[in-house]
Amino acid sequence: MTVSSKKKAYELILQDVIRGTFAEDHNLLNERRLIERYGIGKTPIREALVELCNEKVLRSIPRYGYEIITLTQQDIAEVLQVRCMLECSCLRLMAPHVTRDALLAFRRRCEEEEQQLRHADVWEAWDSNVRIHLQLCSFAQNRYCQQMLESSMGILKRAYAQFYLDQQRTVHKPYGNGLHMDIVDRLLAGDVDGAEAALREDICSFEKLIFML
Repeated sequence: MTVSSKKKAYELILQDVIRGTFAEDHNLLNERRLIERYGIGKTPIREALVELCNEKVLRSIPRYGYEIITLTQQDIAEVLQVRCMLECSCLRLMAPHVTRDALLAFRRRCEEEEQQLRHADVWEAWDSNVRIHLQLCSFAQNRYCQQMLESSMGILKRAYAQFYLDQQRTVHKPYGNGLHMDIVDRLLAGDVDGAEAALREDICSFEKLIFML
């Protein structure tokens, strides 16, 4: 087994979990069917399934298969709490050091993403949101924070998929990035408290969006 084959199996399974592919099978995964579906050998499939179990994406049911773990409202609230602590700390850390030119470039990026969202589907909109938050976090120059944020966003993508499986629907207004631009505008004005408040509002809007679907 190569590392790439395990990684490919992991990514394919996770993508199908997020996309709701296994909903018709009652969110149950069968090792043999996965091998047939992806054309990947038994060992990398099994290793990928073990990793997904370790990450609490799946639950192994002996002699039966693997069940997709359903995220609860409490799970989502706790991940959002982590995001608030993490991202707001990064904002405070980077505020005294980030240059005006970097912030202006970031604002242009937000504007470009906003233009692209006009014809985006829900998954493209989600990926756009992730890119913006990861770039903002990157200004703190802490790779561990970056990794933790990326992991948290991965969990929330699963939560979004769990409540929003119709992939053909168009993006609704809550996914516009007006708050993203508000954050950077406040930073440009030297209003760090206002930027943090806008960031918190943007993060917490996810929970309202999820449970309105």
